[in-house]
Amino acid sequence: MCITALDVLVLLFLQHKGFRYTQALIIMLVATVGFCFTAEILFSRPDLGGIMFEYLPIKSIFLNFSLIY
Repeated sequence: MCITALDVLVLLFLQHKGFRYTQALIIMLVATVGFCFTAEILFSRPDLGGIMFEYLPIKSIFLNFSLIY
């Protein structure tokens, strides 16, 4: 909560400095979240084959349309 409050105060301060500073801060925050997510994935070492297999639809979805609704 404190980090979010600090981000809001920094964004409010940067509104008077111009759009480029605000844009740079938002890009930095999104990049930080992306970096942390990638690091968590690498540290946990999930079974990538199992994850990709779960993205494939099962046959019963195509054969039985009542599962969709």
